[in-house]
Amino acid sequence: MSKQPTTYKAPHAVYVDNILHPASEPFTTTATPGEKWEKISAGEKVAAEAASKTIDTQPSLDDLDTTALKALAATKNVATVADGKTLSRKDLIAAIKAVDEPKL
Repeated sequence: MSKQPTTYKAPHAVYVDNILHPASEPFTTTATPGEKWEKISAGEKVAAEAASKTIDTQPSLDDLDTTALKALAATKNVATVADGKTLSRKDLIAAIKAVDEPKL
């Protein structure tokens, strides 16, 4: 019977299974645990991987519906009404983009 893979993290870089894993990054292996390897659960592995990922916080404006555009505009302090009229989808997108442009 083959050994079941186990997930670990270590306070130092680990080279195992021909892969170098940075310190504190979870890794899964069937190798015998090394010094200071800490066994972690599947949930801890998922949480650690999620924490290390960069999230694109700016959605594609063209993919958002009008309600979502209005909500995004509100988070950026962009008015959704001008001259007593609700901005069109096109105008909402332009206003949101304008807020993100660098000021001259």
